Amino acid sequence: MKMFGIVSFMLIWLFSIGLLVGCTPKINQHTSNKSLCQKQSTDSLPYAEEPKRIINQQDTYNITLPKSLYEKYIQDLKIGEVGKFYSDALQVDKQNRCWLNPEAPSGKNGYIIIELKADGYYVTIIKDSYNEFPTFRRKNFPSWAKYLPIKQIDFKDKIE
Repeated sequence: MKMFGIVSFMLIWLFSIGLLVGCTPKINQHTSNKSLCQKQSTDSLPYAEEPKRIINQQDTYNITLPKSLYEKYIQDLKIGEVGKFYSDALQVDKQNRCWLNPEAPSGKNGYIIIELKADGYYVTIIKDSYNEFPTFRRKNFPSWAKYLPIKQIDFKDKIE
């Protein structure tokens, strides 16, 4: 009798664990080599249906940001435009010549101001929040790199 109580307690315990993890044991002769615990389908549960959405031209899913909020790249500057960029926009080769990375993105907190004039790129390097100019590492460029030449570089203590 005591053994029967222990066995029934174990079966009830195992069944309750199955309910806690969201599945019920399914045992029959056809599923003996399959998993004993299969997820219960929620398709037949009495939940309210989600309303169907009709998307049209006035729908809010078609919202776009103003162009002023998109990142600009140096290569996208037009003559007369000015942009702020991070220090990695300026590259220095092993011969100490300065170049601009055309794919460098703009940044509101950048310390390099680049202006494209009709005769080339003009760069102004600004001191950072520690009142220091950024440093640049010299490196070799791969032969396929398309870096942009710089017409002039100026240094300023702060943005005017």
